[in-house]
Amino acid sequence: MDLVWSKGGFWFAGPDVTAAAVCLPAGSLTWGLRLRPGLAHALFGIPACQVQGQRIELSNLAAVPAWLLDRAHDQPAAALAELAQILSERAEVDTRQLQLAASVDRAAQQGLSVSAIAADHNLSQRSLHRLSQRWFGYSPKTLASIHRFSAAMRLVRTDRRLAEIAVVTGYSDQAHLARAVKRFTGSTLTALRN
Repeated sequence: MDLVWSKGGFWFAGPDVTAAAVCLPAGSLTWGLRLRPGLAHALFGIPACQVQGQRIELSNLAAVPAWLLDRAHDQPAAALAELAQILSERAEVDTRQLQLAASVDRAAQQGLSVSAIAADHNLSQRSLHRLSQRWFGYSPKTLASIHRFSAAMRLVRTDRRLAEIAVVTGYSDQAHLARAVKRFTGSTLTALRN
């Protein structure tokens, strides 16, 4: 999830399960700040699953100081960093929950099974699922699938063979990777490579 400066305002981008296409006028600039795992829930008190696939004007979630809006027109990156700091200071952020969310996220990146992630964190699978929905917007299995897909996409535009990329990133074969590409982007593996 991200805090975004675009179209002259601050936005919150909820979690996506599929690629999001955004149409902006030519010459438009958009700046984003990726929030660490669990932080969006801590800042806004909304389970991530309730804002999945949404782009929300930030003023609908939190008060944004006028001076920060003015600053963002000239220094969007700095303004986003200050905004994240202001929101964090206002919220009662439980650092233990953020550490747990980060640990679950790392385990999902490593491709651990749901049962292994739950066991490693002394959680039931049901509790892990509930927390994952709150922090990430989807199940721990989907979280792991998204991380695996992201790892594959980082390699797709290299000169490595697609079948090799599939195996290295945990897909059973190139066809399995191609189905994931279609699921997450609506495009084909070949189109993404070109």
